[in-house]
Order: sequence, then C-alpha cells, then structure tokens
Amino acid sequence: MNDMKNIGILAIAIITMIFLSSCSGLDLSKVSDEDMERIADKAIVCNAPYMRFGTGCCLDQNSNAICDNDESLEASEKNFETDVEEGEVETGEETVKENQEEVKTATEKKSPSFSSSFDLSEFPDFLILKGTDVFDGVIVIGDDNSAGAFNGAYDIIDELSAEGYNVGSLKTASDILGDEFSLNLITIGNPCENDVTASIMGNPKNCDSGFEKGKAFIRLYENGDNIAVVVAGGNSDDTWVAANMLLEPDKYGIKGSETILITEGKLSNFWTEPEVTGDEPEEAYKPKQPLSSSVDLSNYPDFFGNVENVLNAIMVVYDDPQEAMPYAIIGQALSDEGFEIGSGKTPNQVSDPFGINLITMGNPCENAVTASIMGNPKVCDAGFVSGKGMIRIVQNGDYVAVVVAGKDRKDTWEASKILANHDKYNLKGTTIYTDTASKSVIPEDEYWGEGEAEAEAESE
Repeated sequence: MNDMKNIGILAIAIITMIFLSSCSGLDLSKVSDEDMERIADKAIVCNAPYMRFGTGCCLDQNSNAICDNDESLEASEKNFETDVEEGEVETGEETVKENQEEVKTATEKKSPSFSSSFDLSEFPDFLILKGTDVFDGVIVIGDDNSAGAFNGAYDIIDELSAEGYNVGSLKTASDILGDEFSLNLITIGNPCENDVTASIMGNPKNCDSGFEKGKAFIRLYENGDNIAVVVAGGNSDDTWVAANMLLEPDKYGIKGSETILITEGKLSNFWTEPEVTGDEPEEAYKPKQPLSSSVDLSNYPDFFGNVENVLNAIMVVYDDPQEAMPYAIIGQALSDEGFEIGSGKTPNQVSDPFGINLITMGNPCENAVTASIMGNPKVCDAGFVSGKGMIRIVQNGDYVAVVVAGKDRKDTWEASKILANHDKYNLKGTTIYTDTASKSVIPEDEYWGEGEAEAEAESE
C-alpha cells in the first residue's frame, strides 16, 4: 500500500515539474531551495552506483556520497601547487605566467631537518667511519674564500689530522653543489658566503636573515643517511671563532642540534700573531749550501733545500691575520709534501729579505718584503692586472724568493692555490701568470691587456 502511495506521489511530482516548466510566465527562481529540494528528492531517482546530484545523477563508485568527478577535481586542486612547473599554465580563457618563487614544484628538493639521531656534543665521532680513522665527510667553504671560513676550515682540518683522522682536502661550494644532499658535510660560512650552506638551509630569501655581528651558530642537519654540520656567523671573525669552538664542544657547551655562540672579541683566543724569537728569527732558515744558479719553478719547492725535512725558507704574510689565507694554502700543501714549515712571518719581522730564502705573498702595496724584492716600484701596484695573478722567482746570489701576488687579494689567493698544486699545473720557468676567474695558468700575452705593457715597464 505504501509503495503504491509513493508511486502516486512521484507521479504527481513529475507532472508538477512538467507543468511548471511549460508555464513560460512562471519564474522558477522564486521557488525556494527547500521546495526544490523536496520536489527533486521525490522526482529524481538514481540507482546504485549513481547518486542524486542537483537535478541529475552522478557516478559514486566508492559510495562515499561524493561524485567521482568532484573527487578527482578536488585532488587536482590540492596538488596544483606541487604539479605546476615553471612556465605556462593553461586556463579556460588565457595563458598565465606563474612566478617560480611563488609556486612550489614537485621536483624541488626539500631542506634537511634538524638531526634528532645525533648530537653536536659527539663531534666529530658521528663523521668518523666506525672502526677506522677515516673522516667520512667533506669540509666546504664558499667560492669567495671568506677569510674567517677559510682559516676556520684549516683549523678544523689541522686539529682532526693531529688527532689521527684521515681528512680529505678542502672543497669550495662549486666543487660539490648539486651533490650536497648525498654527502656528509661540514659547511662553513653563512648563506651569503657559501652556496652549500644556503642550499642546506633552504636557500633563504635574505641570506643574512637571523645573523648578527658578534654571534654565530653551529647546527646539525640530518638528510636521510647524511649529516651536515653548518658553522656560520654574522661576519668573518664570528665564523672563524665558531669553527674553533666546534673543536671543543664540552668547553663551549655545544650540544643538541643547534648551539648559539657569543663570538665577539674572542678571535684572540684562537689566533696569536707570530712571535719573533731572538734578534734574527730567520737565521735558522739560511741555506747550508749555495743554490743552483738555474732555479726554475719546475723544481719548486726542492730548490729551497731542507734540513731534516724543515723547509729552508720562511713564508711572509700580510700584517692582517685575516689575510693569512695564502700562507695557509701554500703551507698546507708543503706540509702534505712532507716539509715542516715555520710560522708565518709578517714583513716587519724580516730584517734582511736578501739574506734569506723566502716565499712572500701579496703585492708591494700590502707587503713591504715583496716591495723590496721587486725593487720598491714607484707605483706599488704597477705591473699587476685586476683579475690576474703572478708567481715569480727573484734570485739574489745564493738566496731565492718566490713572489706570489695579484692586484687584488683574491688574485693572490688563486695564484697561491696554483703554486700549491704546482705538479698539477706543470709549472716551469721563472714567471707564471694566472687567471683568477678560470683558476688557470695563462700565457704572458694574455696577462697583459692593451695598455698594460706600459705599467710593466713603469714597475721595472
């Protein structure tokens, strides 16, 4: 009986809808939503797997009361941000250019998270291969060789080496960028100075955001099976200090996945200006036998000779300790070749540059010993070209000086790297010219640009 009643109601509803639709003068928009819902509920019957939707039926195969088409649309909208690559996005009416900075792509690498498995207090144990003395990581600084990052990196290398660990060579960011998420790292320098640090930290929009002078942080990031230790400060000194503090985690309370350090005024705790020992500190380095008159860079550094593996020469650096990088570069290479080297000397600690074997770094404007060796030119940087460097042998009787210099300090740093890798570059002759940008040895005519020959003449 009830079924017959429902059929009757349904028939009346259908007839009513037909009637209403046929009345051109009737405005259906004035029928309330509630009335339309009641009419549709009786008038429209959808059999499984369909469900009623508005004035029709839609497919609902998983019986979740949501039209399948709506589900796929909803999923598409949710994934839109991660599916869109840089370029053009089609819309119904026009093509819209999307800004990649605002659209996160599906292929974008995620930054690693703070480590919860390791603790900075255990440094460097979590970077040492179990049961070996092998340091399982890479130490990296920025390509611009920030003084603090560079010196801090070599302080870490020297200390770990002294503890018996086999530490590889220092790398710059460009050496490993792209592989930073597949390596264990100690990356030194803030995101403005070091592109690897920037990548590890998620490429912050403002590279110096959160940094302030006089402070630094050490952070431990974890990315799958890999670890990244970030050492970064507000300026070069802060980074240098933090790198040294990392070597004594217990003393400086370095623990967890992040430690903020007060570094202002503490550089003197880790760096001491070379001391003069006696009236003639360079006396011990004088050669015990005359040098050959045919000294050539192909024989470097053997032409200096040695006494019980002690390099028979002194190394002269700038007065500013932050600019000791050429000394660190060349000194480390000589140590790797088996030479013991003395501490670097500043120009005022060398009483007679012509009575001693020298490696002197920096042009005549910044190093008085270089100026003396090169004849005290009237224009102190004459003969030097920006973006280029020079390695030159100057011989005086039984003694020899190797001058490593460029117009700018970065030029001197790159020339120092080439001398440090003399075998790789197959150096020969008495003067070598270098190009800072390409990090290569160049011919003399490429060193001298148009109008520079006059500068060379003026310097002689």
